[in-house]
Amino acid sequence: MQFKSILAALSVVVAFVTAQDLSGLPECSRPCFYAAFPSSGCNSPANSPCVCSSAVFGEQIRDCTLRSCSPTDQLATLQWSIATCAAAGVPLSVGGPHGVPAHEAGDAGKV
Repeated sequence: MQFKSILAALSVVVAFVTAQDLSGLPECSRPCFYAAFPSSGCNSPANSPCVCSSAVFGEQIRDCTLRSCSPTDQLATLQWSIATCAAAGVPLSVGGPHGVPAHEAGDAGKV
């Protein structure tokens, strides 16, 4: 179950990815990012604080990655996502309720 918790952090992460260089992502997860961006509620993939704060977008990414990627690629996607959002000022932690990532205390990133 810890792996699912880890993947949960993926859920808030990655609409930001659309505006980023995806070369660090496993091939299996890239289509997930593109398909989920419209659900983020953000006006631009370049608005990384918004994208990284979108729980709906993150849940879609998580679910798609669980279906599409091996455990190794799921973990690589998670690690990339955490680093990308941290660089955008939206730190993520693993293990929010119901598999939804939790933001760090004091996180100002809002949708």
